Amino acid sequence: MGAMVAALVFLMGPLAVLVVAGVMAATGAPRRVWSSAATLAVVSSATWLAYAALYQHETPCGGRATGCPTVYGFDAPLPDGHVAGFLLLLVGFAVPAAWVGWRRLVPPVTAAAALAFGPTLLAWWTAPRGDNDGLWVLIFWFLPGLGGLAVVVAVVAERVGIAQRESASRDQALTIATPTDRIAALAIDVVIVGGVLIVPLTVLSHAKLEIVAGVLGIAVATAY
Repeated sequence: MGAMVAALVFLMGPLAVLVVAGVMAATGAPRRVWSSAATLAVVSSATWLAYAALYQHETPCGGRATGCPTVYGFDAPLPDGHVAGFLLLLVGFAVPAAWVGWRRLVPPVTAAAALAFGPTLLAWWTAPRGDNDGLWVLIFWFLPGLGGLAVVVAVVAERVGIAQRESASRDQALTIATPTDRIAALAIDVVIVGGVLIVPLTVLSHAKLEIVAGVLGIAVATAY
């Protein structure tokens, strides 16, 4: 019993520290932030559940790398360790953190805690376990680690937003974007579109639907 309690404290310690820091930051915020924090938790939880649908839940079946059941019961479209899942989680944490940081809706630490809370709890039942060698428990440190990255993203976005608003208040005159501004904007567009498309296009490609993947990619990128 003591060993189980120690293991639980060890695994959930990073999340507990992040949540305590997030609650303290929220209580000191100048306005109520709980609804925004709850929205972040829902978004990240949905992202995690989508991630769990990409990989087999545990124990390889028949020596195959793909086609084994996910936690939902259907065949896993991606092999263990495929980078698409990591990118999905990265986008699922970074984009909401950037949004709330730029809008100054939630303190950065509170945003990180909200983003990490749902996925870390859901991981107890839904985390893909591969060959079930025990390494899957590292997810309980990895997800709060993504929360730490979200803090950085939110802080940077907050500083950029403040600088832009201060600049706009000083000078309301129309300005022309420099080539550097346009290149930066293009890079942001590429990251956003790529982050949104990489998972569905990868799944379609593994399903031998390359033409559908190409048409979908071009259509979404054009619409954006």
